[in-house]
Amino acid sequence: MVGREVDAGTGILRARVRATARGWPQHSDLRLAGVGRRHGLRGPWILRGVDLTVSPGSLIRVEGANGTGKFTLLRLLAGTDAPTEGRVIGRPRTAYVPERFPAALPFTAAGYLARLGTVHGLPRRAAARAAQEWLERFGAAAYARTPMAELSKGSSQKVAVAQALLAGPGRPLEAVA
Repeated sequence: MVGREVDAGTGILRARVRATARGWPQHSDLRLAGVGRRHGLRGPWILRGVDLTVSPGSLIRVEGANGTGKFTLLRLLAGTDAPTEGRVIGRPRTAYVPERFPAALPFTAAGYLARLGTVHGLPRRAAARAAQEWLERFGAAAYARTPMAELSKGSSQKVAVAQALLAGPGRPLEAVA
């Protein structure tokens, strides 16, 4: 992060991040303007006053001590959480690699990837084909029919990265090889 600081009194991460894009189709930037997030009406602030611009194709790194809001910031960027205050502007397709999957996911590795492919707008057959291709690229094709809950941590991480690349942000599957 550029301009990162933690308020000594509250421990709230205040961040200013800059990222640049190279070689990807240009779409609108993703911007956070004065974003804050807390859990509950009177809970402590996890993030506050975050101003951030991320250009399409950017690769960003978020650093900070435990409990300073890194994961919350990533959830806001990915669109899986909403800010308590401030605005998120121009939400392009983003890729997200979760650290863990919920234990009760009722899918096999291939089924999970195919389902996410359809969520991202791929036709069902194309999603299933892309799921299989990514599992093969990551050397995980043998686990395609394994339930997600039974995958090792390493195999789960391969599925996590595959899900982020499955319907890449604004580019065809072949462009990611």
